[in-house]
Amino acid sequence: MSEMDKGQEAVNQVLMAAINEQKNARRWKIFFRILYLVIFLVVIIAARNTKPVGLPTEDHVALIKLHGMVGGQITTDKTLTPIKNAMKNPAAKTIILDIDSSGGYPTQSHIIKEEILRLKAMYPEKKVYAVAGDVMGSAAYHIALAADEIYASPTSIVGSIGVLMPSYGFTGLLEKIGVEDRTLQVGKYKSLYSPTKPINEEEKTLLQLQIKQAYKVFVNDVLASRGDKLKGDKELLFSGAYWIGQNAVDNGIVDGIGNIYQVSLSKADTDEMIVYLPKRSFVETFNENLNANIKSTITSMMYFGK
Repeated sequence: MSEMDKGQEAVNQVLMAAINEQKNARRWKIFFRILYLVIFLVVIIAARNTKPVGLPTEDHVALIKLHGMVGGQITTDKTLTPIKNAMKNPAAKTIILDIDSSGGYPTQSHIIKEEILRLKAMYPEKKVYAVAGDVMGSAAYHIALAADEIYASPTSIVGSIGVLMPSYGFTGLLEKIGVEDRTLQVGKYKSLYSPTKPINEEEKTLLQLQIKQAYKVFVNDVLASRGDKLKGDKELLFSGAYWIGQNAVDNGIVDGIGNIYQVSLSKADTDEMIVYLPKRSFVETFNENLNANIKSTITSMMYFGK
């Protein structure tokens, strides 16, 4: 092969490489254009599906779900909005509080209970029933006191009328691993809850006083709500003990046995319930619809790609 032929071959190789590179570049450009188009279409569909939802107009039972920890999943802003909507909606003939919670923070439960009582005074025609799921304990039971009647399933765990303040100390562990607490404070009791410092009897007494005050509020609310319905030894009822199903009815902390469907049928003559949800922002609703559409698109692509 002459030098001229070798040179020509080298030029051809360079040209072919350039052509292949251009082809690859065009493929990637087409790919990204298609990808951008798919994303654009998904966003448009999600935006179109994000519509404000009005209150139901047909007669129904309003179901308010209170599931989780009071102060966590159950808070004033998440709970009171759907309750207010159900109260002001004439089509919501009855309200059921579907409670499944072992308790939580007493301040949240007290605010929710008081607000439900205020709304009931504004809408006296609306009856509110609290129904226990697996558990209706402590702060969750505190909320239920605002209802006209309380119900539980035969195996529901109800009660725990008491106050708990968990506290742990790591002073011994820190000494073993050679960690020194150098916290500075101004105020005698400022580090009262610190797990890195030992607690003395004076501090224990102070904390016990705070717990007793919260306990007193809880007990007074139970007495005000249940009154003569309470049966048996009050000291035992207010000991923090749990009661199951019929035992809770016998003790007077629950009015009867029934789940949300049974209570709906007996009190409103229907088991057709509409769940009232907390108000969500446009961004939250949009993201939910966007994620659903993306998931649906990917699933379809995987299916048709088989």
